[in-house]
Amino acid sequence: MKFNYKGQEVRFLPPIKRYMNRIEWHLHLPFKVKSQVMLDLVTGVCARHEAGESYEDIMADMGTPKQVADSLNAEMAEFAYRKSPWRFAGLAMAAIGLALLYRLHVMESNITAAIGGADGPTAIFVTSSFVSSWTDKLLPALLIVVGLVLFFLLGHLKPQPKDDDEEK
Repeated sequence: MKFNYKGQEVRFLPPIKRYMNRIEWHLHLPFKVKSQVMLDLVTGVCARHEAGESYEDIMADMGTPKQVADSLNAEMAEFAYRKSPWRFAGLAMAAIGLALLYRLHVMESNITAAIGGADGPTAIFVTSSFVSSWTDKLLPALLIVVGLVLFFLLGHLKPQPKDDDEEK
């Protein structure tokens, strides 16, 4: 993050930290594996820096953060997440639930309470009600929750194991 202070550009994080954050951003691994890989990577960079190399030389030698992350993702392919294209069905389900909830809110806000006139009694026969209770909001809320859970779970699937027969 950067900002200008009295005409000078000030950055919150040093370049090596931003570099390591970009590597971590591009890793597609489970949290535990990603944290272990990043710990090993940081340890190697610190060891090289203590041996006398500058951070700029280390970053130039390693390559771009995308290149480093791609090579690590290829090495750790058995741990990588697989994202199902069906995850967007869960997101669509959540959007439908949100639209239904909004529709109920709009219907409730348009109800007027004044019925009848000032010149005499009015007889009204009510056949349905627009007033919603908490049970009317239960289905849209359930759609939102289930849709978001499906979106997350289908976006973090374990990779399918490879059969040894297919490789031969």
